[in-house]
Order: sequence, then structure tokens, then C-alpha cells
Amino acid sequence: MMSPKEARALMMEWVESDALRTHMECVAACMESYCSGDEEDRSRWIVTGLLHDFDYE
Repeated sequence: MMSPKEARALMMEWVESDALRTHMECVAACMESYCSGDEEDRSRWIVTGLLHDFDYE
């Protein structure tokens, strides 16, 4: 599974818009706060939030 650090690096490499990056970080933070699972589950939700709009641009 991809780590949040790897997902963030991928997002920074491919997403040019600062506004979209901020949005993706905010969604990741929200999704992390909603998670009540273990650390692996928490990481999965963060990665999902970081990459949910990866193909938007």
C-alpha cells in the first residue's frame, strides 16, 4: 500500500494548482479525522483524501 508520504510526493509532482493541492490536503485531514481504525486504516484514508482529485487537472 502507498504511504501518505508517497501519496503526497505524487500529488506534488503531478498537481500544479496550489488551490487544488490545498483542497486535497484538507480532504485528507478530514478523512483522517473521520477514521476510527488502526494506523494502517488511517493511512489508507489519508492517501485516499490526498489523491481523490488527482485526475482533475
